[in-house]
Amino acid sequence: ERIPVDAVVVEGQSAINESMLTGESAPVSKQPGDFVYGGTVNGSATSGSLLLLRTTAVEEDAVLAQIIR
Repeated sequence: ERIPVDAVVVEGQSAINESMLTGESAPVSKQPGDFVYGGTVNGSATSGSLLLLRTTAVEEDAVLAQIIR
């Protein structure tokens, strides 16, 4: 499941595929307090590892948009 916005994890734990930002193919473990970024993929969502997120940035303020600029 693709993460739609930059956010901080409020509840849950999962492994996030951040390869589109970092080039690293190994998933990164995320838990409450960690940041996740729009466009990355919650690789564990299909196995029930859902995350509750609090949005920190959208659209032009997001990390991906800043990289593209």
